[in-house]
Amino acid sequence: MSSRQDDRTTQCKRTTRRLVTLIGVLAAGNFFSYLLFFILWQPSQFVEVRGTSSSIGFLPYVKDSMLSLSTIDSNIEWRQPYLHEDVLARQLGDLDSDTPFPIFRGDPDLYTYEVLRKFPHDPSAFTQGLLFRPPDTLFESTGAFGGPSTLREVDLVTGTVRKQVELPGIYFAEGLTYHDDKLLQIFWRNNTGIYYDPKTFKSLGTFQTPLSDGWGISVVDDSLVVSDSSTELHFIQPSTKDEGTLRLLHSKTIRDGNTKIRFANELETVKGEIWANVLERECVMRINSKTGEVVGWINLSGLSHNLDRGTLRPGVLNGIAYDAEGDRIFLTGKNWANLFQVRIIRENRTSLDTVRHICHPANSLPQYGYP
Repeated sequence: MSSRQDDRTTQCKRTTRRLVTLIGVLAAGNFFSYLLFFILWQPSQFVEVRGTSSSIGFLPYVKDSMLSLSTIDSNIEWRQPYLHEDVLARQLGDLDSDTPFPIFRGDPDLYTYEVLRKFPHDPSAFTQGLLFRPPDTLFESTGAFGGPSTLREVDLVTGTVRKQVELPGIYFAEGLTYHDDKLLQIFWRNNTGIYYDPKTFKSLGTFQTPLSDGWGISVVDDSLVVSDSSTELHFIQPSTKDEGTLRLLHSKTIRDGNTKIRFANELETVKGEIWANVLERECVMRINSKTGEVVGWINLSGLSHNLDRGTLRPGVLNGIAYDAEGDRIFLTGKNWANLFQVRIIRENRTSLDTVRHICHPANSLPQYGYP
């Protein structure tokens, strides 16, 4: 028999096997059968089936072409898809391009809260930045329209302002953080910041950021992280010199899926994540500090209903402080009469679309001058 006849005979056998497979697929009528038929019909292609949810179970990873049903067991390697880990423990690095199963980032996790304790808080404080220092101290940055902004040391339990400094009227105070045994305070629509001695509140000099606006500030891996109303988190090299200009290292876009998120306000670092208030939303977003990905939404709707009555009209939620030693989260807001210690709880009763509707910021805030 000639070589050409051999080829025709082989092709007829393959076509017959495919037709038999097609008949079996039509009879079975299920998804796996269609998938199997697709693989058999294209034997020369490398096929990879990616899992997208831990609920799928095990999916086939086809490591070679399959020419008959009899070889299916030897040509399928069963692998488990990436399991969605607890977002506090998840630290994503750069992906290996050769990895057949790239890390599945998935949808952000959803959280609610439980109020554990309620503390007094000065209702005249227009809270813009908040820090906890053990054992019982809060440092607070307050802004003011028509009055002086302040830096304060506050007793956590009693809410008493132990000491404060008032700032010149040219400064509207925003975020506050602690680095290299100094307090760093930044200002709205200004690239200037001030270093303070945390014990005396004496100014230790000023610094300039490479940004034109300052909202929230925190520290991750010895870098300053600053928000400026945009969709970016800016990672800045801190300077130990007075009057120094800080160097921009890189920026990460804040994303929830394909949506870029603006208006990250007060920032706090919690176990490697960046937690951010969203201006005019009763929510905190949990951001992967390495990627900018929103890995969780904390829906804090109704927290202000727990405020003591008979005080000034409260403003928006703003102010996150974390006690790393005691693993405690504290929250407050602008002109709130209380500060709350809360427990963050995973929840699955509310749909992601609903939480996004509640938590995603407006596209613009013209009332603040941000079109």
